Amino acid sequence: MKKLIVFIVFFQLCSFVTKAQSPQASITCNIKGGNDRTVVSLYQIQNSTAVKLEERKLDASMLVTFNVDLNEEGIYFVCPNASHGSIYKNGIYLKPGDHAKLTGSVGGGMNMDFETYEQANPNFETDKLNSWLNKFAKFSNDRTFNKSFDFYSEYAKLEEFATILTKIKTSNKYFNEYLKDLISTDLYYLKAGNFFQFNILTKTPTYDTAAGVQPFYKSLDNAKILSSTAPLNSTRGFEMMKYLLSYQAYKKGLAYQSFFDYTPMINNDLLKAWYLVKFFDKVATQEMFARYVETNVKCFSTEELKELFSQKQDAVTKYLKGVPALNFSLKDVNGKVYTLEDFRGKVVVINLWFAAANTNLAERAAFKKTEQDCKATRPDVVFISVAQNKLYDLAIWKKILANDTYKGIDLLDVESRFRLYYNFKVPNRFMIFDKEGNVFSIQAPPPTSPDFKKTIEQALAVGQI
Repeated sequence: MKKLIVFIVFFQLCSFVTKAQSPQASITCNIKGGNDRTVVSLYQIQNSTAVKLEERKLDASMLVTFNVDLNEEGIYFVCPNASHGSIYKNGIYLKPGDHAKLTGSVGGGMNMDFETYEQANPNFETDKLNSWLNKFAKFSNDRTFNKSFDFYSEYAKLEEFATILTKIKTSNKYFNEYLKDLISTDLYYLKAGNFFQFNILTKTPTYDTAAGVQPFYKSLDNAKILSSTAPLNSTRGFEMMKYLLSYQAYKKGLAYQSFFDYTPMINNDLLKAWYLVKFFDKVATQEMFARYVETNVKCFSTEELKELFSQKQDAVTKYLKGVPALNFSLKDVNGKVYTLEDFRGKVVVINLWFAAANTNLAERAAFKKTEQDCKATRPDVVFISVAQNKLYDLAIWKKILANDTYKGIDLLDVESRFRLYYNFKVPNRFMIFDKEGNVFSIQAPPPTSPDFKKTIEQALAVGQI
């Protein structure tokens, strides 16, 4: 069964976005201390990462209701802030048809949690979930702020509490398994993190190597910890993995240079794939992609993972600054063919757009104006507009061109070659290629931005000594 975790975050914003969903279940929040600028955001945890689904303002009664398309039961969390940390104390276990009601009090400072919180008639699963969340939050708070805190003795108490809690089963087998995964991940996070004093990013990390406490860490040697997707069920999953893998590498005397070097130690393909996805932002070159990601392509077995793999592959092979740009071959309104090769030796600035009756032409006008400004001073820059239209709207395209104040190179891309090659979801985009026909930026600032001309100047400087 697919697992869902969703967070709701309250914060001050002036604008908001909503998504329409089928009202199979709902969460109604009564916020004390809120105002007409307070916005409630709905988050879903996907593979240990919070993803915002929607946000809504409070109504005049300081209420907000989320209707959730809940085909399967899920675990929800609530916290009163625009951002959120890794510790939550108030959970909601929601099933199709449930209508949860809660009251939360927030202060003027909009802290990371409610000053007070109460849920009306919570179910048994919610009570059990919150028992652990509150216990973990107190442990973490005491560890951070209580100078006399004895980690080892307090951890033993927390572990005993966890054992008792997981022995009390509900009739919901999915929830029982989920809670067990969440708790075990959190406990491993605390134990492995403590070995490094919860800091492994420093160049000279501190290790808890005292002989008397080494038996405490022995359970971290178990290779089975990372043989399932259990870590994905906690918001501390990836942090736990970083500490655990660093600990296991340390014990083996391995001097790894990056978190990518740990992937062979992960014994579950799906977990390995999501671990790699977590650090995709660190994969900056084709060489890194080939070394760390492409060698694990079989792990990307679900449709979602395959799509993420493909997107990252494109990012380092098509989008990266300095890689060869798409060598297009397109016609203008008179049938003349232009290719990228025709402009070698010049910086090519491209406006991808869609010609329609309701097209917002402000950016196009600014693009044409910049072209005219550069004609006399920058002959080594060429501006090209590429319409992503089909043949049946040719008349609209021609009409817009006829009404242009400034004339220039306007091409038609009826096969959407740019959009398909670069995997653009929308047709509107500004791109810049350097004088060698390589990508400089596939997402340049719009012409109405002062950074537009600056980016062109930066592209002109490529290769100059």
